[in-house]
Amino acid sequence: SHSGGTDRANVEVVVRVRPMLSHERARGEPRRVHCDGRTVSVQMADGTDSTGGPRGMTKDFSFQALVGEDAGQGDFFEASGAKRLLDAAMDGYASTIFAYGQTGCGKTHTIAGPDGGAPQPLGSENAGLIARTCEYLADRANQLPPGARCHFRASFLEIYNDQAYDLLNPSAGPLCERWNDTQGHFVENLFVVNCETLEDLTTVVGEGVRNRRVGSHAKNLDSSRSHAIFSIELDIDGTDITPARRGKVALVDLAGSERLKGTKSDERGAQMLREAGHVNRSLFVLGKVIAALAKSERDSFRKSQTGGFLPPYRDSLLTKLLMDSLGGNSHALMVACVSPCAADYEETLSTLFYASRAGRIRNRPTRRTISEPTESMMDELQQLRQEVAELRLRVPQAIARQDGAVVGGDGGALPRLGVGRASPRLSTPLATETAALERRMREVEDQSVQLQSLLDDAVAENEMLRHTVRAMQRAESPGSSSRDSSKRSGRGTSTSVIQTDGGSSVESRLAELREDFE
Repeated sequence: SHSGGTDRANVEVVVRVRPMLSHERARGEPRRVHCDGRTVSVQMADGTDSTGGPRGMTKDFSFQALVGEDAGQGDFFEASGAKRLLDAAMDGYASTIFAYGQTGCGKTHTIAGPDGGAPQPLGSENAGLIARTCEYLADRANQLPPGARCHFRASFLEIYNDQAYDLLNPSAGPLCERWNDTQGHFVENLFVVNCETLEDLTTVVGEGVRNRRVGSHAKNLDSSRSHAIFSIELDIDGTDITPARRGKVALVDLAGSERLKGTKSDERGAQMLREAGHVNRSLFVLGKVIAALAKSERDSFRKSQTGGFLPPYRDSLLTKLLMDSLGGNSHALMVACVSPCAADYEETLSTLFYASRAGRIRNRPTRRTISEPTESMMDELQQLRQEVAELRLRVPQAIARQDGAVVGGDGGALPRLGVGRASPRLSTPLATETAALERRMREVEDQSVQLQSLLDDAVAENEMLRHTVRAMQRAESPGSSSRDSSKRSGRGTSTSVIQTDGGSSVESRLAELREDFE
């Protein structure tokens, strides 16, 4: 079930300026980006004036937070506001953190860490947002009150050439995108891993990073050729004070926009050129969505009345999956990564313009609570249904008996009593019994409706079990099973992966739920 949704929250934006690289300093690359407090200034011309300040016109942008070149990964995590979104996820909200910017500006370093997100030792200063998020959520889970536990489920996918691929099960090939009322847009048959410890989450991250597609071009030796989305779903048990709730955290590492004159991707072969085309197209659609949502509410309302306001979510798989994060029911944080170099100032300006627009987008965060039916509730619902059926059979019989009893002495029939009404001129024991039966039937039906609403909340759980069965069926295939078992045995981890031996219990549970719903 969902609660809240009336309070709006703007998309938060934090800008991170990467330091100058060694080869940029070696060739004497001029600096065009300057930081002052929460304001970042982009110099439109090289050099300085007679006072020592930047020469020519500058463009200034102000954001919630600005992290300069000297800040480390830990400093960025503290200053970015990511902890607020993670706390919201622990409280039952959905939160999304995504990095945006041109290629080679530090997005993957920020989200995943150095070396393309290679696993770092726990507590390492170089760890990215994904590793720090896992550590923070694990610490929060350990601080829950007695009787409450947090259950993690992790998945890792990439969008390559506008198709979804499972980074935890690459052999599955392209996956289909679906939509339903409960989940919105989602990727079907995505491999989901039940994680009990921080080490389990770290193992999932390492596995996904190893399978991600990367390439090399003139601007970046480890360029991401796809968008990656790492998701953690949190099911938190309820207590006497707080209800059970379901949160979600999604960390999105977007591939960087590319200009062929800078990256020379066209010289690296047709495949890299095709990859760059798909990346730029999806980022172009994302920019259109941001621009459409950034309009004022008055303008948006006016255009919606004439049918002109419609953000183009469906033009790209990326924007479909980010639909809930941009203008939807999720908290969102945009990390705008920029380069300080003069050679990149045009892309830097474009990134900052989009970031300022994204900061005007207003979401409606919605808290998701879990109401699971117990066995006693199921038994009571079944008894109430049986009682309703019996009462419905007894009412016509009582009416028929009443019609035979209210006949006048001269053979003329008296006016028939209405169902559930007592005539002011005639009150017989049969009429009283009929009215009592109808009142009881209405009370039982009301109780049945209330219990049925609780069962509706279990539809999401039923859907999850269906996906679990599909995942297990896929795992039964010879190639996938051998691959998964070899990797799990090689890692020696306690990761609780959805396995085939649990299929019978899950299928039996599905059968019970299906029978109850019917």
